[in-house]
Amino acid sequence: MRHLSPNNLNATQHFVLVHGAGHGAWCWYKVATLLESTGHIVTTLDLTASGINLSQVGQVNGSVEDYAKPLTGFMISVCHVGQGRLGGP
Repeated sequence: MRHLSPNNLNATQHFVLVHGAGHGAWCWYKVATLLESTGHIVTTLDLTASGINLSQVGQVNGSVEDYAKPLTGFMISVCHVGQGRLGGP
């Protein structure tokens, strides 16, 4: 991902918004709408057993890895299809 600076402030960015505990992707609707209205790409995800994700809480097994599977799966797909790496300027 690129960092916002005065030189690329108008460049299209891809934002991935991740909710906190007890929420879902729905909590980002206002922010996502504002970012999209200015031409950015926005992805909001429901983590395991959150929002409209159909997994049950018992499937998380207390691990961050299980909880974050939708996010890690998405980031891997972006890496393979798009930039070829995660993070960095």
